[in-house]
Amino acid sequence: MFSKEKWQEMSSRQKMGNLASEVAKSFYWKKKDKKIALETAQRVLELFDLTADGLARKPGLSEILKLRSVFCDTFFDLGQFDNSEQAINNYFLPFVLVPSE
Repeated sequence: MFSKEKWQEMSSRQKMGNLASEVAKSFYWKKKDKKIALETAQRVLELFDLTADGLARKPGLSEILKLRSVFCDTFFDLGQFDNSEQAINNYFLPFVLVPSE
């Protein structure tokens, strides 16, 4: 996938587009294959963490961390937030539809 260096070279839109893809994959596999779903969710969390690393003390960090929490809550059915897979996918949709830079 992406190395830390390659990930940090990407624009915010590219990162969010890639996160969108991985989030959608994790929810898709959650309904099909638990093992693949967990592997994909782990990758999503790694990408959230790489994104947060790049934002240390910058605007956007709190949004990424909150989004990570909402993803975990929804994917692992923790019940802390009133959210859905569709709502998270809808959040990411604009990043998928943005043309490449």
